[in-house]
Amino acid sequence: MLNYLVRQFSQFIREPSRLPVPWGPAYGAARTFLALGVAGTLIFSSDETLFHPVAQFGSYPKCDGISGGSLFCLVPSDSHNIWRFVAAGILLVVASGWRPRVTALPHAWITFSFHTSISIPDGGDQVSMILAILLLPVALTDPRKWHWNRQHGLDGESGTPWKNNAVQVSAVIGVTGLVLARLQVVGIYFQSGLAKLAVPEWVDGTALYYWINSPTFGASPWLRPLLSWIVEVPVGVALLTWLPLVLELALALSVLNSSRRLRAILLPLGVTFHALIAVVMGLWSFAAAMTGALLLLLVPIGGPVSQLYHGPSRDSGPDPSSEEASTTAVRGEPEDITSDDRDPSSTSQPGAKQPQN
Repeated sequence: MLNYLVRQFSQFIREPSRLPVPWGPAYGAARTFLALGVAGTLIFSSDETLFHPVAQFGSYPKCDGISGGSLFCLVPSDSHNIWRFVAAGILLVVASGWRPRVTALPHAWITFSFHTSISIPDGGDQVSMILAILLLPVALTDPRKWHWNRQHGLDGESGTPWKNNAVQVSAVIGVTGLVLARLQVVGIYFQSGLAKLAVPEWVDGTALYYWINSPTFGASPWLRPLLSWIVEVPVGVALLTWLPLVLELALALSVLNSSRRLRAILLPLGVTFHALIAVVMGLWSFAAAMTGALLLLLVPIGGPVSQLYHGPSRDSGPDPSSEEASTTAVRGEPEDITSDDRDPSSTSQPGAKQPQN
């Protein structure tokens, strides 16, 4: 990724019109996962669970300082149950992909409200909030009607070509937001992996024995017999302990490698890793947030997930579906179709030319 960033920056200095268009389906899918994780918790958790008083800290929500801007601080406490579902409904609209420019600020505000107001937020809630905020520059400059569609360089409202200067400024803002989000995800995995190396149980391969059998944070009751049997075997507990550690460090270091082949392997491994955590420990909102984070980390800027599997092996040569081709809008070249006006499930439009692969 570092090589890619240096190459794109130098390319932008020489020819600003060649900066990649940042508004692709993968970033849209990341927004969907981030929104669904928080929406699910709001829907399936009661007020008593979310705002439960904590010993030595008192009742929640806390409305001091910046937290006073939370939705749950601005409405009466006896109406939290209603506003909880209102907030979840807004997040479901975000997850649908409709009008990223319109839903960007509500998305960031609700995830901020959720994280700062509930009594015991988890890491996934914090990740959702931070990434929703970092994606504001991308979503607020996103001209599409649906975040699932490819941007083809037309203003979806008027059907007229974008002006070069406007697109270049928007692209710089959007790419900056995506790069910052990607670096944040790198930091999450790097800190997680590095911190484990300082714990003897992670180094000697026994940490998962204690996690699986923990009465508070351990495996779900229906899985505990099987997992307890596995972690009783030295090879089993060592593999369960060291494989997540290696994967987290590999994900963090993927930023130093431009190989799409490597990232194409890391993406399903990372998604499976977080899905297994959800199954074993019940952390479904965390899995949704980290799936969105993985899409931001591993999928090329402006491209769909399929670009990992059908593009060149490295981010060095032109690929018709890659950032190289995504510069059409930045160059301001007119297209005969606009994905902005199409329903996300449609694949063609009468009288429209299809983009060449």
